[in-house]
Amino acid sequence: TWTTAARARGGALYVASAATIADATFLNNSATGSNVTNDCGTTRGGAVYANGLLTLTNSQVLSNTATRSGRRSVSGSGGGVYAAGAATILDGLFRNNRALLWQSTSGSGSYYYAEGGGLFAEGAATIAGTVFEANSAQESTGSTAVQVYSRGGGMYAGGTTVITATTFLSNTVKSRYTEYGGGMYANGATQIYDGVFESNPTDALGQGQGGGFYTASGVTSVLSGTVFTRNAILSTATAGSGAGMNANGVATLINTQFFSNSLVLGDGGGLNSNKTLYASGGVFQGNSGRNGGGLYMASPSWAITGTRFIQNTATNTGGGLYTLGGNWRVANNLFIDNSAGVNGAAIYSNQGTGRIVYNDITSQALNARSAIHALNATFMITTTFVPSHTVGIQRDSGSSSGSVSADYNLFFANTTDKSGTIGGGAHDVTGLDPLFVDPANGDYRVRGGSPALGAGLAVDIATDFLGEPRGNPPTIGAYELPLLNPDHNAYLTSLQLQNVPLSPSFGSAVTSYTASVPRAIASTVVTPTAAISTATITVNGAPVTSGSPSAVINLIVGANLITTVVTAADTTTVMTYTVTITRRPWEGPFYVEPTVGNDSNECQSFAAGEACRTIGGAIAKATLPDTYIYIAPGTYTENLTATLPLHFVGAGVDSTIVDGQQLGRVFVITNTTALASFNDLTVQNGQVAGNNGGGIYATG
Repeated sequence: TWTTAARARGGALYVASAATIADATFLNNSATGSNVTNDCGTTRGGAVYANGLLTLTNSQVLSNTATRSGRRSVSGSGGGVYAAGAATILDGLFRNNRALLWQSTSGSGSYYYAEGGGLFAEGAATIAGTVFEANSAQESTGSTAVQVYSRGGGMYAGGTTVITATTFLSNTVKSRYTEYGGGMYANGATQIYDGVFESNPTDALGQGQGGGFYTASGVTSVLSGTVFTRNAILSTATAGSGAGMNANGVATLINTQFFSNSLVLGDGGGLNSNKTLYASGGVFQGNSGRNGGGLYMASPSWAITGTRFIQNTATNTGGGLYTLGGNWRVANNLFIDNSAGVNGAAIYSNQGTGRIVYNDITSQALNARSAIHALNATFMITTTFVPSHTVGIQRDSGSSSGSVSADYNLFFANTTDKSGTIGGGAHDVTGLDPLFVDPANGDYRVRGGSPALGAGLAVDIATDFLGEPRGNPPTIGAYELPLLNPDHNAYLTSLQLQNVPLSPSFGSAVTSYTASVPRAIASTVVTPTAAISTATITVNGAPVTSGSPSAVINLIVGANLITTVVTAADTTTVMTYTVTITRRPWEGPFYVEPTVGNDSNECQSFAAGEACRTIGGAIAKATLPDTYIYIAPGTYTENLTATLPLHFVGAGVDSTIVDGQQLGRVFVITNTTALASFNDLTVQNGQVAGNNGGGIYATG
């Protein structure tokens, strides 16, 4: 125990410089600072205080305490460990450590902090394979301070932090004023990979923010493969935010999952974000809050894709998602069985501008609230399922601004599909069963014969929820490909053309392709592979065995259409795949011969019927930089302009003569971003009045 009036640091160990600690246990140590007459004081590191680089490996930090009491401007930080410099912590355990703050008198300009119950990392930190369990940062019982900030029950990160395979379990923050980050508080850029935040609460006394994880204003975060489960904000007196996570800087979430996080009074049961957010491949399930049971967004710009919102609950609005202002996009997501007490069981949009594209928004039973609700918001909804709600899409009657349009969507089993002033709808599918595969067990792919197939609108999103290429026109909803009875399956799984690259890349649901090949590619063969072996295939009308090449198909210069038709075993289901191949003309080098040439030729040699007659004719055919033009003996009376860097090669300075006839410059070369050259020719009689380069003028 270290007890002092002004500064107490390192109850068990104080290191003034770098420290390396391995296979150690720190148990029941304390650092206590008490000074009720002076204004300032800090207590740091109940067990360890390291003033330089700290490396802590395979060590346990158990039941240590950093306590601070004083009159004003005091803090208790790092109940277990305080790292003032950079820190590397591997395979550690921080359990039941406490950072405590007790205050009897509040003065003008006072601040009081209890921070980092298990660990306070002031500088850059790397943490892997570590558990933070049952640590706390809290205001002590009996404290009378007005404003105590408790931050980071498990850990406080002050610098750039990278965390891998680390668990934050049952840590807490507690004060009567503001509580941030029951599991972790980040004040520096943070990356978390394969982390777990479980059952971390903020206490019921103050305003809680970020039950599991809190990032300070402007702090960027990247999370991948991380799970937030059963984190909570317990206050019933003051509204909190983000029971799972509260993000106040740009956040990128990849395959991050939020399960059963909750707050009684406040917004964002799973996640609350007020800065730019990019989220993909995640899950929001069973979370609850006042607005935005799964996710609450008050961000200037954000996008959610490939994410599941399942059985989230809002006591007010936005069971799955609540969005306030900003520019946003919701694409390729599933919203299943979300609920709201008032409006917007799946999505509630208040102001802002957005797009809702390629989503499944549905309930197994009739949902008592609107699926999508708009108040003073402007957004477009397209190629989305909206079945089984009392109202599918509703524009609030109280809206005084904004507009909503909806088209190419499928509505089914709603009491009312649309309510309020909503534009579009001429291409909607209404009243037809979407034929989901197994909605009772969460499979919302469609079966063969679904009215959603090919009924959507192609937009600038290339793939579906599973990463399959979108067709054109696409299938409505999050999934592009149906689950088919083998007898009705006419899809290809592969389409290969020899020496011909397809654009776009092949996808079973993509039926139209283009390609461009040089003149040297004079033929191709097609190898189509059917999804089901009982399907039959023809290529340009000729039968082809699945997985085998077709006969050779000759290509002309210009456009060539190749059509592959797949017929399912039922003999009625047909898919047609087309490839338009453009075989480009001769691309060089080009040859010019003034006696036997013709500019309508391709100019691929000096021979009659092949050569160009003029240099200008050859220049007109050049489409690539660094192309060579070979010029036979003769006098060419031409004034020429080339917009590419080309190479002009004559037969000798006495044989090949290019004569400008005093009518202007002989050669004007623009866009000379690469080498242009002249060899073995004479340039004469060029003229330009009052300017430069009468013979050759090169610029660019």
